[in-house]
Amino acid sequence: MCVGNSNASPGLFPLTEPWTARRAARLDSQSLGQWLRSVRAGATTSDLLAIMARVTWGCEPDDVSMLHAARYARAAGGLDRMLDVENGAQQDRFAAGTQQIAAAAAAELGDRVRIGSRRAAHRLSRRRRNGHQRKGHGRTPNTSLSLSPPEHWSIIEFTPALPAEHRQLPAQWPQGRLSKAYVAYPTPFWRSAGFSGEALSDEGPVFITFDVSPQPDGPGILLGFVDARKFDELPADQRRQRALECFAALFGDEALKPIDYVDHRWGAEEFAPGGPTARGAARLVDALRAVAAASGRAHPLGRHRDRRRVDRLPGRGGAFRSAGRRRSRLSLMSAATS
Repeated sequence: MCVGNSNASPGLFPLTEPWTARRAARLDSQSLGQWLRSVRAGATTSDLLAIMARVTWGCEPDDVSMLHAARYARAAGGLDRMLDVENGAQQDRFAAGTQQIAAAAAAELGDRVRIGSRRAAHRLSRRRRNGHQRKGHGRTPNTSLSLSPPEHWSIIEFTPALPAEHRQLPAQWPQGRLSKAYVAYPTPFWRSAGFSGEALSDEGPVFITFDVSPQPDGPGILLGFVDARKFDELPADQRRQRALECFAALFGDEALKPIDYVDHRWGAEEFAPGGPTARGAARLVDALRAVAAASGRAHPLGRHRDRRRVDRLPGRGGAFRSAGRRRSRLSLMSAATS
């Protein structure tokens, strides 16, 4: 079995209900790391899949279910597409950042969006959902959507309360932890030295880099994904120094002289910690099967619910796509935080 095989028969490994796959229980009983050891994967393969696990789920191979990893890789089109730039997940970028999606949604929702609120409420009324219902919309008045990943449900007041099956899911589907560092230079100097700006490192804490320069003549900007375990707890000046040392080890001493630096730690966010996605822990099948079988009125959405191109957008990109597909028949009830 190849974790990155994107051509497997849908009948053997269904994307929408992976727990029904013939070997689902077996795959879910072990982590990706355990599976790699069981097939005696070489050091290069193990290192590559460790990088994939960190950048995709913000965790180590031992912390993600083999079933979840295989389903995710197949849905994304395989490992190459997940990690590649050309024709891959890293090919396209939003010039002003993906926060444009949230900003546009907030602008459309108007004063229904609560900014700066630490605790959100998700209430469902049989007559009027969240106080807003237009004629001709919402043929299922007792149904609503939530965009939050499972781990964040504990800080949301659901009325009525979530079914027991949903409340148990966060333990098996926690958020990962990943950080990233951006370093800016007057020009993309690495290009003149023959480097693309793309690199992998097994030393860290920066373990994969990309050239995200907006223009050919500058400024030059390098993005590095960072292992949060060796990075997040450091003071800001030490994080900067460690990141610059990693870039210098890959691209030369000129990397030690940036004109600007910024890092982002998903695990340290105040309102919605964790990222870039929720990671399916081992033995997830029973929890998923129970949620699927439960007759609830709240439909939690997120990247884990998006069935298309799951690796393309960070954060809640998959949630917005999933909500968009259902919006014509369900009421979107969301509480946004910044």
